[in-house]
Amino acid sequence: MKALFTRFLTLGLLCALPVTFCGCEDDSDTSVPQLDDYESAERSAAYTVITVTPPSTSLENNGDQKTFEVRGGTTPYTWEVSDISRGSIILQGQNSFVYQRDTAGDNIITIQDADGNLAFVQITQE
Repeated sequence: MKALFTRFLTLGLLCALPVTFCGCEDDSDTSVPQLDDYESAERSAAYTVITVTPPSTSLENNGDQKTFEVRGGTTPYTWEVSDISRGSIILQGQNSFVYQRDTAGDNIITIQDADGNLAFVQITQE
């Protein structure tokens, strides 16, 4: 009888404790949620490719310049240089810009359109 009482007492205490789940059974919590067909089509329609010509260039001497043309996306575009000590945008139009090398060291130009779409240009400067 004492064993039966102990078993019921233990069961009663366990039932009275709050239940907590750790979620450690699998890694499904870290997966990217899947979009249904409607959301997927909507996202695809909202994404616009921006192309830059040329997509990369190499500049050998300080003062060298290169003109880039931008197509796609929604104007106006904004341009940003990752390291302004190595070079800068010295002239820009609606669909083009001129980059000038100031010092050695690679640089990256980021182009963003009015909708937030991005394109990148790699500048090699040895």
